Amino acid sequence: MLRQIEALKAKLADAKARRTRLLSVLVTEDEEVQEQFVQVAAEVKELTKRLKEQEKAAASRQADPGIIVRLTTANELSGQLEEADLEKRRELRIKLSSLLRGLVERVDCRPIGPVMILKPRLEVQMKGVMPFAFRMDLGIVSMLLESSPNKDALDQFFVGLGGASGMD
Repeated sequence: MLRQIEALKAKLADAKARRTRLLSVLVTEDEEVQEQFVQVAAEVKELTKRLKEQEKAAASRQADPGIIVRLTTANELSGQLEEADLEKRRELRIKLSSLLRGLVERVDCRPIGPVMILKPRLEVQMKGVMPFAFRMDLGIVSMLLESSPNKDALDQFFVGLGGASGMD
C-alpha cells in the first residue's frame, strides 16, 4: 500500500511539473499546447483524487487493529461475563455486542451447527482460500486463523482431541 501511495505521489509531482511547464507557454495561441495543458490538468486532478483515496484506505487499515486482535478481545470479554457483577456484566455485554457487530456479517445454520461468517477485512486480501482449523469441544467451537500453520501449532490447537491435525 505504501509503495502505491509513493508511486502516486511521484506521478502527481511529475504531472504538476508538466502542468507548470505548459502553463508558461499557454499564453501562446497554439491550440495543441492548450489541449496538452487541459489533458495534464485533468491528469493532475485524477491523480490527486486517487492519492486521497489510497491515503484514506491506508489510514483506515492502520486504525484497524486487525481481526486476530478483535477476536481475541471478544473472547476475553466473553470470559469476563461470568465473573462480573450485574452492572459490570451489562457494560461488558454492550462492548461485546458492539465488537461482534463490527466483526460478524451473519451467522448461518449449517449441518455442523451455527457458522459465523466474518465481514471482509481491509487488511486481509488473499487470493484463494484462507487457511483455518476449527474444533468443537463440549459445544464450544474454536477456530485457529493462521496463514502458515505448522504441525506443532496444529497439534497444540487440537490438544485434548488426540492431536488430530491431519499432518502426520
